[in-house]
Amino acid sequence: MNKRNIGFFKVSVENVKERPDEVAAVFSMLKILPYRVDYRFDMGDFEYHAMCDQFDIVKEGYMAPEYNLIIKKSEGVEITSAKFEKINL
Repeated sequence: MNKRNIGFFKVSVENVKERPDEVAAVFSMLKILPYRVDYRFDMGDFEYHAMCDQFDIVKEGYMAPEYNLIIKKSEGVEITSAKFEKINL
């Protein structure tokens, strides 16, 4: 992981409260290293600013892009895959 592979994404407060083990498993699976977390009370989300191999390298002085976290489960139970998709504005 390069220290410039940075981005941000949101996870709902409900998911963090109701499924903390799943959130931790996804962070581990994707090797997400958060360096800042903001509570977005206006959206009911935690906004994670992090480093991850799946994020693009961002040049110094540029803003980190936003990503969607996409999680797939087998029959709604076990996490089978997780990935990030960059949001293009």
